[in-house]
Amino acid sequence: MKIQYIIQLFIAICIMIISCENNDSPEVYNFTGKVQKGPFVTGTTITLNELNEKLGQTGRTFTSIITSDDGSFELNNIE
Repeated sequence: MKIQYIIQLFIAICIMIISCENNDSPEVYNFTGKVQKGPFVTGTTITLNELNEKLGQTGRTFTSIITSDDGSFELNNIE
């Protein structure tokens, strides 16, 4: 009787794992940094270009603004 209970529990767990929804939503990243060639002042627009694994441009660009006179910027919710 105990072995039957263990087998049924095992099957139930397997079914739950298999039936779990696979959420294929893309990962979202937040990126912060500082530009180091300038002078850059608060409010200056910067453009970042996405690169592939061979460091070639992919065509995707991201724009942000400098948030302080030390060159700080941030990009949020990048997929």
